[in-house]
Parts: sequence; structure tokens; C-alpha cells
Amino acid sequence: MRILPCLVLFAALPAAAQNVRTADRTALMFNLGGIMSSTPTALDGVGVGGRYFFQESLALRAALGLGFATDKQELGSQSSEDSTTTLALEGGLELVLMRAKSAYLYTGGLLQVGSTSVDPEGGSNNTEGFGVTLAGLLGASYFLMEGLSVGAEYRLGLQYGSETQEVGNDERERTTTFFGTGTVGFHLGFWF
Repeated sequence: MRILPCLVLFAALPAAAQNVRTADRTALMFNLGGIMSSTPTALDGVGVGGRYFFQESLALRAALGLGFATDKQELGSQSSEDSTTTLALEGGLELVLMRAKSAYLYTGGLLQVGSTSVDPEGGSNNTEGFGVTLAGLLGASYFLMEGLSVGAEYRLGLQYGSETQEVGNDERERTTTFFGTGTVGFHLGFWF
């Protein structure tokens, strides 16, 4: 399944659009990172987003990511179930460095905020988390046709996170700081 995006890209290369303009255009972007990585981080990007090029070489971008998960564990006749909810928002600027007909190379920066809530069955030991990521990015987009693009993006950034866990009548707090990279993220764009 992970090879499917690559096959689609190579099959469409001969039909690529020529000299595609981006000024005053909007793109609906889908992050395909979950297809390529089983352990995504905040530096890999989030869900669904958009780009608006208000100049030929400068774009605003924003994205929203939602996640819902249930983890059920069984041991003999006993079972427990944890529900996790995640929300992430990101926004930033993108600057086109170079264009070549139907492709462009870009850099930029973004700010991402996110929260996570883990609710164990029975309501004890709840965990709440919050994180902020500031990242620089380098990427490339390629237009398969006038209204469809694929691309890849690499991020380098600083993450800060805090977590509060209820343990009985007490609260346990933990903070983390991380500087580094995510994996290469892939995206699919529909342009209007």
C-alpha cells in the first residue's frame, strides 16, 4: 500500500501541466504522511489543510488535524479501554525559491498547536496534554495537471509539550522539549 502514491506519480508524469501559475489560487491539501509512516510526530504535519497564494511566490497555509483512537486491552477475564482524542492546528507562510514549468521548490515556517486527551475506562488516571511546535520547512510540489499537485516536505523544528495525569487524588506533571526533524511528509493538492 505504501508504494501506491509513487506509482500514481510516475504514471502521471507524461501528462504534467506546463507553466502552472499559483498567484491568486487556493489549494486544498491532504497530508499523506500516515500512509508513509506508522509513527507520525507533530513535525510530520497534520491532516487536511489549505494554501492561498496571494502573490506568485508567497502563500499563507493552514491545516487542521483530528484524531480519535480506542485502545482495548484484555487480560484473562478483565479488560480495559482507553479513549484518546487529539486536535492540532497549524499555520504559516511559504516562499517559493525556484520554479521550473510544472514544479516549484519552497521554504517557509509554521506554528503548530495541539492538545491530546486520554480518558481511561472508569474515569481514573485521565491525561491531558498540550504542545507547541515552531518549524522551518523545505519542500517541492509538482503539478500532474492544472488542478492537481503532489509534493514532499521536510521539517526541522522545536517542540514543547506539557502533560498532566491524574493519579488517584494527585496530579503528575511532565514537560518535554524536542529539537529535530520529522519524516518526509507527502501531500496531495487540489487547486482552485
